[in-house]
Amino acid sequence: MNNQPINLFRGYKVILFFILLESLTVPFVALFNTIAIQNIVFMAIMGFVVALFAVFILLNSANKWLIRYLQLNYDATITSVHHLWYLGVIGGVLEMIMFIVQNELFARGHGDFSTGFWSALISVAIALLIYKLILQFCNFAVMVMSGETSYVLDIKFIDIARISLLMAVYEFIVCPITGWWIPYSGAMRIVVAIFSAVIGASCGGILVVGITKFIKCLEPKLYFNIRHQMVSPRH
Repeated sequence: MNNQPINLFRGYKVILFFILLESLTVPFVALFNTIAIQNIVFMAIMGFVVALFAVFILLNSANKWLIRYLQLNYDATITSVHHLWYLGVIGGVLEMIMFIVQNELFARGHGDFSTGFWSALISVAIALLIYKLILQFCNFAVMVMSGETSYVLDIKFIDIARISLLMAVYEFIVCPITGWWIPYSGAMRIVVAIFSAVIGASCGGILVVGITKFIKCLEPKLYFNIRHQMVSPRH
C-alpha cells in the first residue's frame, strides 16, 4: 500500500460526488446570498461554513465505502480512517478563497466563464498547498490504519497542478450554470439552484472524467505513505 497511487476523476462515482457536492452547496449560497454580498467577510465565512458542512457530510457518509475501496484496491486490511474532518476544513478554506477571488473578478468586469476558471485554479492550488505544507512540517493529514501500520494521504506538487487545472476547467463550465438562480426569488430561487447544481455538476464532472480518460498525463493521483510502523521485538 505504501506509495501506491489512487487515481482521481475516474468513473461515474466522481460525477455523482460532484452532483451531491454542488447540490449541498449551491442552494445554501442562493439562500444566504443577499446577506453575504453585503460584506466580503460575510461572504468568506459563508463559503467556509457551507463547504465545511457539505464535504464533512459527504466524506463521513462515504467512510465505509472508502475502507472497502482501499481494501479491494490495495489488498490490505483497513481498520479505520482518521481525520476525514480535516478535508472538510480544507474544503472550507478552498471555498472561502474561491468566493473572495470571484468577488474581486466580478468587480473587475470578468465574465462567468473566466471567473469560474481563475477562481478555481487559484483557490484549489492554495488549499492543496496548505494541505501539503501542513503534512510536511506538522506531519498532520488524513490517516489510514492497517493493522499496526499507519499511512498518511499525500499529494505530490505535480498532482496539485493537475487537480487545480482540472477543477479550473470544471468551474469554467459549472460557474455560469450554477448561477441560473440569480434572477429568481423565494422558493423558485432554491428550486432553480438545485436544478442548476445537478446540471452544472453533471456537465463539469463528465468533462473532467473524459479529459483524464483520454489525456493520461493530466490524470492526478494521491498516495498513502507509511507514517508509522510498529516493529515486533526480537527475542
